[in-house]
Amino acid sequence: MNKEIKIFNYHKITKEFKFEAAHRLYDLDYKSPCSNNHGHSYKVKVTFTVKKLNQNDMIIDFSELKMFQKWLDNNFDHATIISENDKKYLEAIKLLGDKYVIMKYDKTTAENMAEYFNQILIDMFFDKIDGIISCNVKVFETAKNCATSLIVIEQPKEKE
Repeated sequence: MNKEIKIFNYHKITKEFKFEAAHRLYDLDYKSPCSNNHGHSYKVKVTFTVKKLNQNDMIIDFSELKMFQKWLDNNFDHATIISENDKKYLEAIKLLGDKYVIMKYDKTTAENMAEYFNQILIDMFFDKIDGIISCNVKVFETAKNCATSLIVIEQPKEKE
């Protein structure tokens, strides 16, 4: 092996989550059937990466990740996901008394949901996962269509 090559060993775990929700893509600059209210059986795949395993030779116990599913169930499952700018839609959903969640994004796209979930996951697990390097979130609207958000965390350099 070439002595100039550096090899890095990383560990990853992935857990899958699911929820059902409705949304519409508000104010697109083209005509799309997705501008209408419609629903998806969303699947969210979350991958955490670390350089070193914890004292139990794990990244984190998979059971601890269930708190994200509970958060999804409480906030997103069987809810209507609404852009903060979609005022008429929000007014209608409130009038009906339906469950809803407001996203602080212009569009409730899978890309924006992946970014939003990634931020939530980092907040939930940063102190629970030692030496976290990254969190990768994939949001599947269908079995064949997904969007990904990757957060990479720069850790302080170890003393040599």
